[in-house]
This record gives sequence, structure tokens and C-alpha cells, in this order.
Amino acid sequence: QAVGVILSGTGSDGTLGMRAIKGAGGVAMVQSPDTSLYSGMPQAAIDAGVVDTVGGDILFNAVKSLNYGCSVAACGLVASPTFAANVLPFILRNVNLLGIDSVQLPLQEKAAIWQRLGSEWLMDLGALEEVLTLETLSEAIDRILAGQMVGRGVVHLQG
Repeated sequence: QAVGVILSGTGSDGTLGMRAIKGAGGVAMVQSPDTSLYSGMPQAAIDAGVVDTVGGDILFNAVKSLNYGCSVAACGLVASPTFAANVLPFILRNVNLLGIDSVQLPLQEKAAIWQRLGSEWLMDLGALEEVLTLETLSEAIDRILAGQMVGRGVVHLQG
């Protein structure tokens, strides 16, 4: 299963990767724009409705920031099981809060989903990976901060 995490950035290109991950059945998480050094990329992913949440204030902020007609899927409560919202975003902006429950799902269905995740839904993330060295790391960090890097950078240590 693929997992995507956006922590900080200034562009909206992270949304493309998150859509690909979600399309393959993966999980997309994002740092709260309020606590992110650069909030543009996390906010763009939230606005596009492609982010899973961990409950609490993160879920509350995700619902508040959804674009018209978008949805957020609540699949966890690591931060908190509470949700301090009212009905206004749901009524005025036609947004949806979707609950994801895997506890009551019959074991046979879970096994079938895991089988598909390991076969037909398996996503090759290699195209989103850029190999970095210690020599190219500084330039890559500059691209990340400028919102110009797509995918993930993997640092290969020389030696």
C-alpha cells in the first residue's frame, strides 16, 4: 500500500502525487498548514480533497478548507476522536465527510483487498523517486523549498 505525506512546500504539485497514490488505493496525509513552514503545498492537497486525516483538529481544519463539492475521508483518530465542527460547511459548500471502517469489514473482504493491493493495484512509485547524493542534496532542498520538486528524493550515501 502506498502512503504519501506532505509536510511543507510552496507549490501545488504534491497534489498530483497524492491523487496518484489515492487512485491506487493508498493513503495520503498532510501536515497542518498552520504548523507547516511553507503552507502552500499542504493546503493545495487539502483543497483538492485528496487527504486522509488523523482526526481531531486536523480533521476539523481539513473540512473547513475543502473546496466546493469535495470530500475528506476520515480513516483514523490518532490525534483525537473529537470533531469540533458544525453543519455549515456541509450545507453551504456541499462538502462530505466520509468514514472509513475496516474493523467491521469481514475478514474475507479484507483479504481480497490486500490481495489486490499487492497485485493489480500495486503502484510503481519508482517514477516519483529521484536519487540524490550528498553533493546534490543542497540543490534538491532548494527545489523542495521552492515547490519545484515532484515525488520523493532518496539520498544514497557514498562510501
